[in-house]
Amino acid sequence: MFVFGGLSSRDQRLGDLWRFTFRTRTWEQFRLATPPCSVPSPRWSAVLAADEVNRTLWLQGGSEGRSSRYCTPLSDVWRLPCTPSMRPVRWDRVALEDAKPDGIPNVCCAVGFVANHEVRSAHRVCDGWWWPNL
Repeated sequence: MFVFGGLSSRDQRLGDLWRFTFRTRTWEQFRLATPPCSVPSPRWSAVLAADEVNRTLWLQGGSEGRSSRYCTPLSDVWRLPCTPSMRPVRWDRVALEDAKPDGIPNVCCAVGFVANHEVRSAHRVCDGWWWPNL
């Protein structure tokens, strides 16, 4: 299980990446390349999904700001390729060609259908979004 960002006990936005290994019940923090390389801004309430078939993590949205009263919703998408053992390599910002969801805080995500495809465009479906060419 991977976790990205969040809020500290002092309400500071975090941009850290952690992996929990259920077998050993241990946490491991990943320190990836820092600027000038592109990295997602610190945020809370983002969606992070793992595509283990293609060894890729996907990060979408979240919020900037200290609380739900004072936040700026984000709608960006980031891809994080991993090694065969699922060790993250580097962040890549994904440029979407068409519509994308407005920044909406407190979202959730289910993954399992992203294998062998790349995010290119999105279409709104009720209260969700799907990428037809995935």
